[in-house]
Amino acid sequence: MAITKDFLHNEFKRNIEAGKLQYGIAQEIPSAEVAEILATSNIDWLFVDGEHGAHDLRSILDIARAIAPYDVTPVVRIPEAGTGILKQYLDSGINNIIIPKVESGEEVEQIMYWASYAPRGNRGFGATATRAGRYGRISDYLERINDEMMILPQIESKKGMENLDAIASVPGIGGVFLGPIDLAVDMGHGLNIF
Repeated sequence: MAITKDFLHNEFKRNIEAGKLQYGIAQEIPSAEVAEILATSNIDWLFVDGEHGAHDLRSILDIARAIAPYDVTPVVRIPEAGTGILKQYLDSGINNIIIPKVESGEEVEQIMYWASYAPRGNRGFGATATRAGRYGRISDYLERINDEMMILPQIESKKGMENLDAIASVPGIGGVFLGPIDLAVDMGHGLNIF
């Protein structure tokens, strides 16, 4: 059977680039059923928190599979930056990734190096054998993925805010994600933001 859906096309990224407002909701419960209910709730993206919640790669993959038939994009916050974890999520077909606790442009350059294929980066090529390349059925995966993935550095500290221009100017990122609670705590406001 032929693949009829373009699994690499990142409509969420295209809409962000076009300045179109995208509505999303966070899912902390590691449940494919909850994800499917949310995917039918008139949203554009589903924020899956792999940093703080009970999610792991398996639950996130189950969620991505559950919402794949719908016009909803998974946007996943991973626990931390690293070449191995980025490769695992990208090879699993998670193309929108939030990286927590980013504080400098140099960090973002390193993250993009890990997430990108040569000549920009050093991501190992295993995607044709994994879900990302639909097990070898997406023949142009290598040519397209650097443009279809969206890496979102998250700023959660004063240092990150001081380096906002450097972080935001790194080529290839999809935007900057702010962590208002951690940022407020780091700025000395405690939890007096509610």
